[in-house]
Amino acid sequence: MGSEKKRKILERRFYGLSARPNCLVNYLNTTIKKKNLIYAWTYIEWGGVQTYTISLLRAVRHSYEVLVVLPVGSSPELKSLLEKEGANCEYFGPRADTQLAHTIGARIKRRLKIIRSEWSLLRHILKKDLQDTIVHIDLAPQKSFLTFTALCLKTHVFFTIHNSFPRNGRFRESSWLLKVRFLSRFRRFHIFAANEDAKRYLAPYLSKKASRQISLIRAAIDPALIEQIAASDFDRKSVLAELGIPHDMKVVLTVGQFIDRKGRWTHLEAVAKLVKKRDDLVFVWLTPESPGEFDLERVRKYDVEKAFRIVLSSEVGSSREEVLTFFRIGDLFVLPSYVEGVPIALVEAMALGLPCISTNINGIPEAIRSGVTGLLIEPGDTIALAEAVEQMVDNPALSKDMAEKGMYFVRKEFDERESARIALREYDDCFTIAADENQAVDLHI
Repeated sequence: MGSEKKRKILERRFYGLSARPNCLVNYLNTTIKKKNLIYAWTYIEWGGVQTYTISLLRAVRHSYEVLVVLPVGSSPELKSLLEKEGANCEYFGPRADTQLAHTIGARIKRRLKIIRSEWSLLRHILKKDLQDTIVHIDLAPQKSFLTFTALCLKTHVFFTIHNSFPRNGRFRESSWLLKVRFLSRFRRFHIFAANEDAKRYLAPYLSKKASRQISLIRAAIDPALIEQIAASDFDRKSVLAELGIPHDMKVVLTVGQFIDRKGRWTHLEAVAKLVKKRDDLVFVWLTPESPGEFDLERVRKYDVEKAFRIVLSSEVGSSREEVLTFFRIGDLFVLPSYVEGVPIALVEAMALGLPCISTNINGIPEAIRSGVTGLLIEPGDTIALAEAVEQMVDNPALSKDMAEKGMYFVRKEFDERESARIALREYDDCFTIAADENQAVDLHI
């Protein structure tokens, strides 16, 4: 019996409460138990995927009891953000190793850590009563085939594809094709795509029927929060002074993990080129985690310490509002990524009215139409990046026009309320499927 039908029966049974609607609502909310939703991942680094999850969490928290299962060692800042949105958190161990491995031995150790971490996560979830529960897990199905299979045998499982899988040869591609196509035959296996590019990429791995069932759930913005931040008072001079940046400098902002796929070394090479010819630019990279000593040593070799700053998001604030407010120090936003979906930081920067430069890869062109809502360069093109920065800085009218068009575009097309509406519908439909399956069993008996 569905929740709505139960609600109507209870309304008739307790008609005496109808004269006191608040009492009736409170009674019904405590009588009809919420369904359960589990979000889970195996790594401690966090960024766009977790921001995406939080946007979904905001939409479902009134309909579902939400639990986030994450590895020991995860950021307290992330835990705080999740709990603020109404989620409970549980921990398992060990975590997966997501660092690049450069030798065969290191790769084997890394893979074993990943397997142990997934097995620990799977055991943690399977210990729970998964009736009336959905699991939304951030793993790659072609690599975590057994984990997905085990979960699909127990409950409804969702995963979101944010960008295409790396190419790894014909044999491995064929293996992936078979695994993903097998999983797609489960009625309990569901796919969200965070952008059109990812959806197009995954479709050939699936049957025609399954590919049509991929739901586009964009990484998107909270319009009310963006408007609130854009309209709030902001003492830019004071914030720059705290960072030791003169207020008359042009600030080029980047937000995201300081990792290779975000184009960090391309970025620094462009910075090195620009600071040799002009002294009016400073580059700020806001990241959730401090780079390791090996990376910091490489940064120092670019000799750009006066023009390049790494700022930790925890130094800016503990809330999403504080982090987004920090975006307002920027005169320009740059993200020279090699692999992306549609990065939420880019969309947020556009929504806040910053002129933006990024790369012509994966889902990014869905947000930036080069020359209209921002500028696109090819990944790894240091010269083009430096030229694009100068073009934006030296042509205020052009950058203002693109910033305004970009702001209006993403506020209209990347509204998290629409994404959340579709996600909630897809989650709710799982229980319709379960009810149909139970009814079929009853009829058979």
